Amino acid sequence: MLANPGKPNGGILERYKLFGTIPFFGITFDGDTPTNGPQNPDGSYVAPTKDISFLYDGVSDHPVWSLNFLALANALAGYVYLHGETPAADDNLIYQGSAGDTDYYVIDSGIVPILRPLGSLGVPHFLLSALNEPIQVLIESAFRRDLGPGVPVQASLLPHVNPITLAINLIKSIPVGIDNALEELGVGRKLGTTPSGPYGVGGPRLPAPPVPAMTTMSALSAPEATEPDAPQVTPAPDPEPTTKPAAAETKPKPPAKEADQPKVRGPIEFDSQKTPTESPSSPSGEQAATDDTSATETKSTTTPDSTSSPGSETKEAA
Repeated sequence: MLANPGKPNGGILERYKLFGTIPFFGITFDGDTPTNGPQNPDGSYVAPTKDISFLYDGVSDHPVWSLNFLALANALAGYVYLHGETPAADDNLIYQGSAGDTDYYVIDSGIVPILRPLGSLGVPHFLLSALNEPIQVLIESAFRRDLGPGVPVQASLLPHVNPITLAINLIKSIPVGIDNALEELGVGRKLGTTPSGPYGVGGPRLPAPPVPAMTTMSALSAPEATEPDAPQVTPAPDPEPTTKPAAAETKPKPPAKEADQPKVRGPIEFDSQKTPTESPSSPSGEQAATDDTSATETKSTTTPDSTSSPGSETKEAA
């Protein structure tokens, strides 16, 4: 919600609620915008709202003290310069407080709107920064910043500020304005003051902004992000059963068969050992029969094209 005219503490419709309807202008001062929207069973609001407006907008940030003419002139300038503007993405939202289903934010536009015409006339900005601090103290005396933005506050003819406090803040604001000007010129804050807040010197402290809902959601979703990693550990045992069968297949029996083959081929390659003296215990008749049988086998297995050794020819002649 932007530039809410029904803002409880600041909206012009709440400030002059006692006037009712002005027929000539067709304006109805119907009071503040409610903040008691429907709630969910868990206590959260069904339609949470963020109220964003420019500081010193004459419609959504109207002064309380109606006889502070400087503040009224500043509200009119704020309506001219700020009311039609749209907040940019890089604007610094200043949290004011919350009430019910609404969070209130303002945007500080720099110098107060009443000084903007002087900038249009060519007055250097550093001079406007020096004038801004004391003028802002006088303007802020017409507001009730001590009350929350969700507290309905109507206009009043009497001031709500202590005159002694106002005088002290006005004196303090002068060196702060000078340091602001020197800082813009690149000299630094020679008087050693600190910059004031969005409400100027003597303004109240701002409350801490609420925790964004996205932070809570990310914290809740963090454990879920680790769940997909757990199944990645379980597939690790899968390669083990696949390697074990491979290891079992690598226990080949072919080496055993290869070891058996020499036992079959060994008796065939005994040509050079066919002498009667190698088996003296065997009878001579059996040895001769064996020699005849081997000679016959050699003749049957030898082809005409193959070359025979001299030893074999000798045996055939015998």
